[in-house]
Amino acid sequence: MAGSRRVALGVAVVSLVVALVLVVAGRPRGALVLVVEGAALLVVVAARQAAVPAAPPTAADVAWAASVLGQHGTDPRRQAVLGVKQLRDARPQLGLRQARDLVRALQQPPR
Repeated sequence: MAGSRRVALGVAVVSLVVALVLVVAGRPRGALVLVVEGAALLVVVAARQAAVPAAPPTAADVAWAASVLGQHGTDPRRQAVLGVKQLRDARPQLGLRQARDLVRALQQPPR
């Protein structure tokens, strides 16, 4: 889903640039349409991303997260925010929701 966010952001930026050109060219009505379309596209993409449930972390992912937090001496039950930051620092492509879910999985008692 991160790719669709980048595409939507790119389309919105291009729409704003074209809208600026239209304003400079003396066509403000066309510029307004482009700005509204770009904003609507960003809203649609954000709504789609919010509606997609996150996949639960795998056992391997939880083990990796435990090792990263163990190396830093971070207790996920007491230092959840720091744990999320350290996981995202260790793996930059990890999203905020994914890192949060990993820390929450580590907060659960073992079964």
